[in-house]
Amino acid sequence: MTHTTKTSLSAILWYVVVAIIVVLPFERVGSIEILGLTIRMSQLLLLIGCFVLLWHLIFKKDALVYFPYPLAYYLLFLGAGVLSLWGALVMSRGVFVLALLTFMLAIPFLLLQVITTKKQLSYSITLFVSISLFVVAFGFFQFFGDIVGLSHSITGLSDRYAKGVLGFPRMQATFIEPLYLANYLLVHFFVLVVA
Repeated sequence: MTHTTKTSLSAILWYVVVAIIVVLPFERVGSIEILGLTIRMSQLLLLIGCFVLLWHLIFKKDALVYFPYPLAYYLLFLGAGVLSLWGALVMSRGVFVLALLTFMLAIPFLLLQVITTKKQLSYSITLFVSISLFVVAFGFFQFFGDIVGLSHSITGLSDRYAKGVLGFPRMQATFIEPLYLANYLLVHFFVLVVA
């Protein structure tokens, strides 16, 4: 493998990570249903990133895999999940959930392999926070738009979260439900505290 190919694989991985950061909050946009599963753009990009990283690690002679010890706690969690399969009422569901949790380990693993410089980290955090500001602004548009009576087709707010249900609207922004928005913003809180 030539140096140019290695560099281009690194660039592809970087662009995949940037694309994941951008599309992560847009789970309702571009998702498709396949065999009863909702496949999101961020998941497809993560899968592409994992394949490119695997290709990169296989053919790079001096490849190093960075696996920090905090991810070992997640491996212990997955180990507990494997043990819990023994008592699962519906084995297929248990295996599916365990596979999904294992797939989610790929997110921090991929980020740690690709974001290796301070410049990349700074850019990633800036992009992450900028996208979240857009998401929050859209959420406030939903909140105040519903209060003043704008149509849900304009605000994008689900009927379940309109002011008629609890007396006040619950913003969901680009997410399927407010809980997902809250979890997404919670990640930003910790990123900003650490940064």
